[in-house]
Amino acid sequence: MGGSRDYKTVMVIRKDKDGNPILQNDGKPAMQRIYIKVTDYKRNLKLQKTAQEKARQRKINSKTKHYNVKAEETLSSTDASFSRELDTTDLPDGTHTVSVIVTDKAGNQSDQVQKSFFVDHTPPACHIEVYGTKGDGGSFHGQVTLKAVCTDDGSGVDETFINTGDGRVPSETVIPDGFTGSITPLVAGIDNAGNDSGDMQGDMILMPDGTPISTILVDNTPPVVTGYYEPSSKWLNIETIDLFVTGHDDEGPLYSGTIILNGKSYDIQTESDRAELTKEIPEGISSLKYYVTDLAGNRSEIIGK
Repeated sequence: MGGSRDYKTVMVIRKDKDGNPILQNDGKPAMQRIYIKVTDYKRNLKLQKTAQEKARQRKINSKTKHYNVKAEETLSSTDASFSRELDTTDLPDGTHTVSVIVTDKAGNQSDQVQKSFFVDHTPPACHIEVYGTKGDGGSFHGQVTLKAVCTDDGSGVDETFINTGDGRVPSETVIPDGFTGSITPLVAGIDNAGNDSGDMQGDMILMPDGTPISTILVDNTPPVVTGYYEPSSKWLNIETIDLFVTGHDDEGPLYSGTIILNGKSYDIQTESDRAELTKEIPEGISSLKYYVTDLAGNRSEIIGK
């Protein structure tokens, strides 16, 4: 191979019109000298990549954005620094890889260096766990605990909050046992990438059985006894007596009235404000006590005779 500075001479095998090598008398392939411009020669050399390399490059190119970055600052005759800002807002959630190749002025390329990073644009998903004693009427009584529970499939959960109307508080809050009323708590979560779900009315689950609930009603106000049977005289000459107790609850109807006769309790479930009981009265001194219970499970003071 030889030639001038502008051309390269290359010896190639001569071929017939069918593409078969033309042989000399000695049986060796006939050779032919051709001239190629230097620029064409370099291009032909680059085209000599294997089919496997081409396929691999096409696969990379189909998934990769390419950025040509010039040196921002020459540190010395051989060193330079490069930088490029990437806008991740258009990237889907998940792991992405940055590959860096440095090319010098002669066209030589460095080995490829890769760095992976994780993109997370999705805030956590949150719900509220409710712990407490729920009465037959659907209201809670006593202390109620609300706990924020958040999950995040991306960067993971960093912080969780509950908001009952006075702003965000850490993930668990206690409603004191003196509170009566309804509560619509909000729940929020922040993941490790800084995505904030915002205060939202998440699903509420009664623990530990996991029953869904739609609202939180708290009733810690006990009912009051408003009436009960009183003997007309200290001395009675009857075998049976019609006993009753009545009560009132500001939050709704009563659940039951309880009559204690001579130490034995009779719980009379009622849907009204009155509970009645007819009992035989033994001879001798008898004692009577009364109280009423509301649907949340709160009990009135005991009235005794």
